[in-house]
Amino acid sequence: MGLTKVVLDAVQAERDALATTKPPVPSLPPRTYLDQTVIPVLIEGLKSVVKERPANPTEYLGLFLLKNSQKTG
Repeated sequence: MGLTKVVLDAVQAERDALATTKPPVPSLPPRTYLDQTVIPVLIEGLKSVVKERPANPTEYLGLFLLKNSQKTG
């Protein structure tokens, strides 16, 4: 349960952080918003999955995204 515990702890930490701060509602169209915020870190995460070839790629990607959630384009 090692990596899973780390992921669950990271998810809970993110939830706690979001509960205390409300992010501004972007006025951008959905595609533009995703292109500027989610897609860059998602692509880096997918590159890392291909490079590392982890046993559980979805868990690895989830952890990568949580660790790099502050990086936006």
